[in-house]
Amino acid sequence: MVCLSAITPLTYAVDLFASSAVGWLAARVWRGELRWAPLAFVVRAITAGFRQSGATLLLPLLFVALARSWRKQPTAAVAAIVAGAVFWLPWIARR
Repeated sequence: MVCLSAITPLTYAVDLFASSAVGWLAARVWRGELRWAPLAFVVRAITAGFRQSGATLLLPLLFVALARSWRKQPTAAVAAIVAGAVFWLPWIARR
């Protein structure tokens, strides 16, 4: 699917790759590996600049994974949300 989407001059390949990356990172956060949470929110924020649909649909997945494992390290959960907001705000301010 990636090769098929890559030959078209659209954002489908970027959306597919980023969605896969965020899904993989969310699975790691779900397992309790909160060190991946800031990267997951940053990648999701960057994807919002390419295509809003994928980023919007992945946000609840990230929050559920984070809510499941945030009790272990609440500061890491807050840091992940702040990191995502820092990367997301320039995309919104640009519009």
